[in-house]
Amino acid sequence: MSGWWQDPWYIVTDGTESSAKLIYIKSTGESEGDIHISDANTWNVSKALIKMIRIETASVNWDLYILQNDNGHVANDANIPEIQLMSGGNGDLDIYPDHAYEDEDDSKEVHLYWVDNGGVNTADIYVIGYNLQ
Repeated sequence: MSGWWQDPWYIVTDGTESSAKLIYIKSTGESEGDIHISDANTWNVSKALIKMIRIETASVNWDLYILQNDNGHVANDANIPEIQLMSGGNGDLDIYPDHAYEDEDDSKEVHLYWVDNGGVNTADIYVIGYNLQ
């Protein structure tokens, strides 16, 4: 993963503030549980159209959920309940949810819950989308 998400042709713009812009966020070495990913430079939005989530892991059996707030998988108390994006994932995988996402607590994070059913592995997570206003 050497910068494929940073290529300039991914940026869609006509020079105005209302233009759609590709945004991305990454996190490495995540262990099982609630994951809150933020980056003030490459994400910095509370509303996005998530086009792709890439998971890189050695796990042979994992699940992934997307959440709308900081309260996590156990609480699952967001206005939009958690959505399971993958069940029984095996190794590295690209997921294409094409999902409108709103961070309800406006923390400008992507909230995920990753479960490793295959052991004690970690995951590198990459999220790519477009900002929504």
